Amino acid sequence: MKLLSFKIQEEPHIGILLDNRVFDLNSAFNYHLGGAYADSIHRFELDMLSFLELGKMGIAMAYKAVETAKTLEGDYYQGGRIFFPLDRLKIISPIPRPRKNIVCPLFLS
Repeated sequence: MKLLSFKIQEEPHIGILLDNRVFDLNSAFNYHLGGAYADSIHRFELDMLSFLELGKMGIAMAYKAVETAKTLEGDYYQGGRIFFPLDRLKIISPIPRPRKNIVCPLFLS
């Protein structure tokens, strides 16, 4: 599973790269695609850190949503878009604001 972060109309989303399309996880979870979070009434506005914190459960829900989406006709679900062409999206840093500073040592020879 190749995860990425992108923007739609300046609003950040997270997604999964599937060939040359991006599957919008935020929309899939909001539509409860594949039964993902069917018991939740809250709108999902996940960023990559929030998604990763869901752990195995989040990954399992993402797989369920992707498998259901593959059976749908077209790129739309309940009037909203769940697939986007990769070349038309603005890809952003997966984790724009890490919780800790990341320090990489530089070794000169």
